[in-house]
Amino acid sequence: YRHLLDTWKLFYERADFDIMLAQFKPNEKPPRQVYISCSFCGKSISAYMAALNRGRGQFQRMTGTANKLSSCPNCRKPLPRCSICLMHMGTTTMGEMDTSKSVSFDNWFTWCQSCRHGGHSGHMTQWFKEHQECPVTG
Repeated sequence: YRHLLDTWKLFYERADFDIMLAQFKPNEKPPRQVYISCSFCGKSISAYMAALNRGRGQFQRMTGTANKLSSCPNCRKPLPRCSICLMHMGTTTMGEMDTSKSVSFDNWFTWCQSCRHGGHSGHMTQWFKEHQECPVTG
């Protein structure tokens, strides 16, 4: 039913339905609705990152080593970089090591709907507090 509402572009009704459904299942975690996919081949990168996190051993968690993903695991084309810090958006950070906690909004990927340039939300927010132009073209 949720997929049907999305297909019909009834997003407000879908949100109301999700809220009502959550009242009947208060302890159930809602499913992830944002996914990362490759700009070149369209394959999911989120699924690959989830598999890496599930397969990461206790030693890696204790030592702080992280899996770094700088290219699509399917076509090997490079992932987008933050236009401010130039880090690949797939690179895991120490803040992401504990998967039981959600990633800070500052580490989310944000992009301009006009020029499609983007970066970490925290970096982009700070940039536009002081500038009127895109960090790539400005």
